[in-house]
Amino acid sequence: MIVLDSDVAIALLHKKISIENLISLIKENEILSISSPSVYELYFGLYKLKRTKGVSLNLLKWQQELDGIERLIKILPVLDFNYLSAKLSADIYTDLVSQGKTIGLFDCMVASVVISHNGRGIITGNRKHFERIENLEIIALSIK
Repeated sequence: MIVLDSDVAIALLHKKISIENLISLIKENEILSISSPSVYELYFGLYKLKRTKGVSLNLLKWQQELDGIERLIKILPVLDFNYLSAKLSADIYTDLVSQGKTIGLFDCMVASVVISHNGRGIITGNRKHFERIENLEIIALSIK
């Protein structure tokens, strides 16, 4: 199993990368999935846009973005942030912070979901966000 980071999901939705490009990174019989924290990030960004843009928001374009997210979520299995992921995330986060290394809380949560669900790794355009985490294969993707 390989997991999409939210930046890759956004790039896919905005057609900045192709599905063929993603498929080329997946091993035969491997499942492409997304984590529940990444799903949160997708919806959060969209709802934040709606609340900050107000009346200047293009509602048709916003609805198309929402529809795109919902289509993606129907296609990809969503891996839950569960008890094991929560425990692992807390361990990883506090370990890195104690070493003076910073990591975003959601990046830590996404990584813990991948590891706790025995995923092979994460496809991301933000290698730096994940490279300090042990036991996590990073598949870097260039996003234009």
